Amino acid sequence: MMELKDLPIEITEQIIPKDQTILKLPTEQCIHWLNQFHPNDTLMILNAGFESEEKELYLEKFKYKIYLNFENKHINKQGRNAVIIDYNMVTSTISKYTHLFRYFQIWTGDTDWHSFVWLSKISLKILNRHNLHNVHLNNTDQRYLNGSFEIFKRFYEDNFVQIRSETEKFFKSIGRITVNLNYDQYQTLIKTLEEYNPNEIIACKTACIFIEPTKDSPNFFPVKSVTDYFKPSVQLTLYYFGPNTTVEYTDDLIDNLPLVHYLSLGFGQLEYERISESFILKLGAKYDIEKWKKYGFQVKVDKNYYEKSLEDKIWHKLWNIEIYDEYVILWLK
Repeated sequence: MMELKDLPIEITEQIIPKDQTILKLPTEQCIHWLNQFHPNDTLMILNAGFESEEKELYLEKFKYKIYLNFENKHINKQGRNAVIIDYNMVTSTISKYTHLFRYFQIWTGDTDWHSFVWLSKISLKILNRHNLHNVHLNNTDQRYLNGSFEIFKRFYEDNFVQIRSETEKFFKSIGRITVNLNYDQYQTLIKTLEEYNPNEIIACKTACIFIEPTKDSPNFFPVKSVTDYFKPSVQLTLYYFGPNTTVEYTDDLIDNLPLVHYLSLGFGQLEYERISESFILKLGAKYDIEKWKKYGFQVKVDKNYYEKSLEDKIWHKLWNIEIYDEYVILWLK
């Protein structure tokens, strides 16, 4: 049986109301019709809903689902779980909807990652759409920030700055942050964080930072490039793993480590005993074995380094050891 949505748009436009009542439809149907209408009508309908008494209902319904498409090519919107508005068709009217910009994202084709127009250089993978308790951070692909978006950004940058100032709690509400980038990509990310969140450290419960060395990246990792930007309260995982990688200054690592309950480090070469002792000392558990057991410390080191420099020195009563082909993991018992 043919459904209403299967009829030609010329016919259904005479049946389906172009007002906020359409927002009451089930989400899938609602998105279907919003994508069928002219983008100017879609903006008008969304605006009416977001200004109505049922605003909170609609905000939740379309959370992370509204996109601006800045590419000058046709996008098949059929079956998409996203409202996609073609920017080149609303350039003359979008200035009326600057108050909606905080909800708009850049269409990249990947709905797992979210690039808000006001936070455009950062992509977020939000693992729980109801909150920001678990977020992956990445850089937005530069190709989506050129062309029409670049012009749009230049014109509305003051609006974006205002949105960022009003949502300063955005970074403070994150519970768990995961970053998995190579060294160069990570340098780009922290420059962006400095731009969007100047002089502020992202306080979270857990930070898992995995940085892959590149051909030209240094063996000595600058620890402050992590500790100056992320301050977890429960767990820190920091990996910059390669055969010869280590921290730039061990004292810097010790002095700048946040006070967490669980610390996991991955470097090719590391003074792990000195770091673990300082870690336990900072927690006030050096002479309290029972308290010591409540915390966790783990390191991953290169296997060759382990065999040449560590194997004969390990106090096995204190450390668990797992040996793999290319690396060794040690953790406090």
